[in-house]
Amino acid sequence: MRLIFVHGWGFDTVLWNGIAEALPQYPQRRIDLGFLGGAATVAEFSSDDVLIGHSLGFLWGLRQQQNWRQVIAINGFARFAGSPEEGACVGPAALRAMRLALARDAGKALATFYRSINHTAPCDRHNATRLAEGLALLETEHIEKPLAVPCRVLATRNDPLVPKAASDHLAAITGGSILWSDEGGHLLPLTRPQWCADAIEACLA
Repeated sequence: MRLIFVHGWGFDTVLWNGIAEALPQYPQRRIDLGFLGGAATVAEFSSDDVLIGHSLGFLWGLRQQQNWRQVIAINGFARFAGSPEEGACVGPAALRAMRLALARDAGKALATFYRSINHTAPCDRHNATRLAEGLALLETEHIEKPLAVPCRVLATRNDPLVPKAASDHLAAITGGSILWSDEGGHLLPLTRPQWCADAIEACLA
């Protein structure tokens, strides 16, 4: 069994430092989607791998394959842009605005996104092409039916990007269970790494 960590939009593999270090007993692989200028990871996965995806990273992982050993979504969602009835996080207009802002100035767009999720790290490194590809995935990729593998959703009640209804919808549509943190915002891997690691270990036991 191997843990496959996939970060969300606008981040890289550093997001996983705290959780990965808290789970040294498990073989691990971190996927870099290239948003911050790193080389995008090319990897093959097996049915014995466990997908651990943050935000967009969860959708990306399910796009690669369906037959994971199990899947764990952190600050995840089944649909990013759409109506509240569809369990979406934002309206289509918000995603279009992100796309236009990215085309005008990728650095400023990334800084605006960071502020919206209360993240204060500098954003002087980025790959505009990869970020645009990520937004395209957020626009088109949806989960619309139950998964054939066990699913666990880790969510926060104060997530500024993913409303409670979207987290509940993800758990319902995947047939998974949900574990709530009262705090942590949209960046649980950074704000509550030990809590996440404990939840992951409980799933793997």
